[in-house]
Amino acid sequence: MIKKLIGILVFLILSFSLLGSNTLYSADEHITLATYENLQDQDHQRAITSFELPSTFPDVPETMMIYKSIPPTISQKDVRDLMEICHLDETMLTTHEWGFLANEEDKRVLVVYTEPGTGYIRYRDNVQLMSETPSDKLPSENEAIRMAEEILAENGLLPDKKGTVVVDYSEVRKYSNDGVLMERGNPALYVKFLFSLNDFPVIGPGAKAGVVFGENGAIIGLFRIWRDVGEDHEAPIISPEEAFALFKQRWTKDEEFKQNNQMDVSFNVLIDNIYLAYYTLPGFEPQNFVEPVYVFTGSFQSYDSTDNRQNSDCAACGEPFQIIIPAISK
Repeated sequence: MIKKLIGILVFLILSFSLLGSNTLYSADEHITLATYENLQDQDHQRAITSFELPSTFPDVPETMMIYKSIPPTISQKDVRDLMEICHLDETMLTTHEWGFLANEEDKRVLVVYTEPGTGYIRYRDNVQLMSETPSDKLPSENEAIRMAEEILAENGLLPDKKGTVVVDYSEVRKYSNDGVLMERGNPALYVKFLFSLNDFPVIGPGAKAGVVFGENGAIIGLFRIWRDVGEDHEAPIISPEEAFALFKQRWTKDEEFKQNNQMDVSFNVLIDNIYLAYYTLPGFEPQNFVEPVYVFTGSFQSYDSTDNRQNSDCAACGEPFQIIIPAISK
């Protein structure tokens, strides 16, 4: 959001997103790389890609569990308990076929959505979430994690098996007319708990729970996007080598052909990590089964015919990517 205010440009950068995605891995130390070449020719466009990846593929099991979604359940009492901690008047609550809604003139809104195969809870204090006033009275990160875990656990919203814990901030930057940074601060911070299944991370927008804190630890946002699941059956998965072959095909579709107006484009693709995870759709989309995927993460650089970089001003850096490949052997 860009706003002119008494000769100063005010930029509000909301770092947190209730439906955003996050990278779920830590960068490993430098490892030996093996290079693969892939040559594509279509419609007189030549795109040459070199792939660099860890010298050994990860060890993986022969089979993995497929989980079946269980329709979520939440009672009106559960919703009223949430309204209490969010300081919403009980008279605002309305019941619908899809769930519950409490709306205070669009300033503060609680939505509880339940459908077969999906569900989410989302509370937003829209006024505070869009604040442009930095606060020096936010809780510490450790205190915020403790408070968020306590709030979610007391209301049955904490994942049974927590994965990664993410702490992030919203940020306000004020610039002068000539672009000089005048002020910088944080109006809010959020704590997000990611899910895991059978010790594998759950990625995608449909599995996370968290709390957003404002000044003095006030709750200005709360969310859980989830699917209750139960074990369905074990299924064989493809090997990492097979997944890599599919990754190269997917890369051609997703990256190279986006630049179909350029001739003689080449790519250098550095794969930092390959791992298994489970993937979930957004909370508003039904998903009957939660299945494993291979996750490829890394960065890439593209060059034109004169070896000029197309996507980076930095000689040592590239554009990050995360590509998902289904792991189940069909």
